Amino acid sequence: MKIQFVCRGNTFRSRLAEALMRRRFPNHLISSSGLEADLCLNGHITWYGQWIATKESLGSFVFPTWRKTDWSELASQDIVICMDDSIADEVRASVPSLADMRVFDISDVNDENGIFHDDNLEVELSLLRQTREIFRQMKESVEGLDIGPGISATM
Repeated sequence: MKIQFVCRGNTFRSRLAEALMRRRFPNHLISSSGLEADLCLNGHITWYGQWIATKESLGSFVFPTWRKTDWSELASQDIVICMDDSIADEVRASVPSLADMRVFDISDVNDENGIFHDDNLEVELSLLRQTREIFRQMKESVEGLDIGPGISATM
């Protein structure tokens, strides 16, 4: 089974959803990409994405760098999961023939492009609280994902 998560930059939401899914379904081809990943606004992964990956023991499941969404590759997936409605709208417009597209209603972090504000710890604490809540929603969504009959997960 080929499953791809899609978000905007592929430096937080889709990357961590991919890691969660790779841990849950190690025998499937799980990937992620970002519609604007080539802008590289947050480096390879946001600092808070790395923090969550480390905290949740996902490091070995996180792909090492971002990937730009490739429409032909996306069309070959069994399931495409968009992280929010705005992503889904762009994917539908570019690849209307997708057999199974799903949408997680997971907002992105409001982070001013992943910049660490070492001079304002209140901003950083707010980002960490946002990050934890977004990750909680993501984890629930991934754990509740039904990818087909007879497909078992490793927990």
